[in-house]
Amino acid sequence: MSDQSFLPAMQALADARPMGLKLKLPEAVQFEVEARVVTGAEAVWEILEDFSPQAGWVQGTSTTLTSLEHDSTPWWSAVAGKPVLQGEFVRDVQSLHLRYLGSQDWCLTSYSCRPEQSSGVSSHWMTPACSLLAAYRDQTVHYNRIWEAGSDGGWRSVAGIFRGFGRTKPTE
Repeated sequence: MSDQSFLPAMQALADARPMGLKLKLPEAVQFEVEARVVTGAEAVWEILEDFSPQAGWVQGTSTTLTSLEHDSTPWWSAVAGKPVLQGEFVRDVQSLHLRYLGSQDWCLTSYSCRPEQSSGVSSHWMTPACSLLAAYRDQTVHYNRIWEAGSDGGWRSVAGIFRGFGRTKPTE
């Protein structure tokens, strides 16, 4: 499947959905990803403070905390200094994913998706909230799925990016 045929294929899929079910069409995006290993909890918290997320969640060894539960600024400070295993955070068009690797090392992966500005062919497409993973306090968890052209002519999913929380299903 070529770059030019991705959007028509997704349109055909959307048209084939049963009445009442909506599928948002993909958006061409400029997609950037940067992964780095950070040593020491203090360095992780400094990066998180610099990132200053608008929303997110963080999981420790005995608790999971979301930005929905705390109005304090910064909301993630409730777990600062405690063992953190993973978390996902969002600010504007950027998402930061945090995973504990062991031995005081964490992998921080930063994702950025901006609308494609050129009228040319895009190599990355974004579909909103393909995965609705959970509902919490009448809130839904929103993710974007990033697709990339494969060497075989098909398309493959390369990332699921946390986008925050909302009150409605993101495909509506």
